[in-house]
Amino acid sequence: MSSRISRWRLRPELMHRPRVRHLAGSADEGKVSWLELFYDLAFVAVIGTVGHVLVKPDADYRILGQFLLFFIPVWWAWVGQAFYLSRFQHDTLSSRVSTLAQIMVLVVMATSVESALKGQPALFAGCYAAMRAILVGQYLYTAWHIPESRPLTLRYAAGFSLAASLWVISMTVPVPMTYGLWLAALLIDFFTPITAGVHNVRIPPHAAHIPERFGLFTIIVLGDEVLAAMRGLSKAVWTPLNLAMGALGLVLAFCVWWIYFEGVRGADHVRLNPTSVRNFRRWLYSHLPLHLGIVVMAMGFERFLLKEQPPLEARVEFAVAVALIAVCMHLLFNTRTDRSYRREFQWYTRPHNVLTWGMVLAIPSAWILPPLPLMALYTAAFVGHVVLTWRMSPEAQMEEMRQDAKGHPSTSTSPHAP
Repeated sequence: MSSRISRWRLRPELMHRPRVRHLAGSADEGKVSWLELFYDLAFVAVIGTVGHVLVKPDADYRILGQFLLFFIPVWWAWVGQAFYLSRFQHDTLSSRVSTLAQIMVLVVMATSVESALKGQPALFAGCYAAMRAILVGQYLYTAWHIPESRPLTLRYAAGFSLAASLWVISMTVPVPMTYGLWLAALLIDFFTPITAGVHNVRIPPHAAHIPERFGLFTIIVLGDEVLAAMRGLSKAVWTPLNLAMGALGLVLAFCVWWIYFEGVRGADHVRLNPTSVRNFRRWLYSHLPLHLGIVVMAMGFERFLLKEQPPLEARVEFAVAVALIAVCMHLLFNTRTDRSYRREFQWYTRPHNVLTWGMVLAIPSAWILPPLPLMALYTAAFVGHVVLTWRMSPEAQMEEMRQDAKGHPSTSTSPHAP
């Protein structure tokens, strides 16, 4: 029998065709693969490089605008690949090669940020166009092997191809026109999924897989806060003031983690069906300002540690970023509950609403407060959110009462908080 074993027979799982993930029927259909985790780690370098422009000594509102121009395409590039792999499952040789190609492009993209800031954005634009071209190739490959997916995959391929072509054209025009083409291309990218309409529902992203991907990405951007503390404290003099700010920054990051995963349940299952399309879009697009706010918060925190008297812009950006995070948590909670729930249980939701909108109203304090009191103010508000999540949610209490009525012990103790 051993004489019939081939030395060069390929593993069949590497040659599989793509499958619709929620129809795959395997036990791990919703599980994030090791390849996806490796791919996500590549974004750590890009996000860190893009975010670090906000730490420069001359960083002002103009630099913040440039940061937005680079962060949004990077975020959308990740979203595009995440949604593709959440709809179509295939850990094959072709998918591994295409993922490796994207990681290589990401490395070049990270190195191009500095030159783009100096008025030479062609390489960055070319890298983003290459990322979208690879994604278009994946959709066309899937359309070839899964005919029933073509109304969705061909529409996505057409829209993303048009957007990628604008990025390529932007490499040949002067800088003011370059950014205009970027904006037009991003709008096409953002609206292409919306135009797919009912086809999005027929082949939806996996209800467990896509929230897990977004949860992992949230942890990645929260890691910037930890890195900011490490970089800031390694370069700063260890005074009681800096140590206190370092501790507050880490507590703030921990509170954001707590509220996202334990409070608003941002990474819980989210299903796309005909009745939940609008809610699903709110859930998705709320993550853009959330992740943006986390990165800006981390970079502002690092500037506080590196400079004894940071400029007013740094304090304002920090306050706006933290308030933006709180508002995004509020929006994510609203995607998990309906209006009648929030109206019936105002006693449960109102304290969180007061804290959230209090943070928004406290933004003008950045013009008055030094960094340490400013950080203490917003950290205290987030700690208040965390303490409020210790309460058992109304639905958990009702479930406990139902279980007690049946004579069974309740296992539902998970809180929900806006």
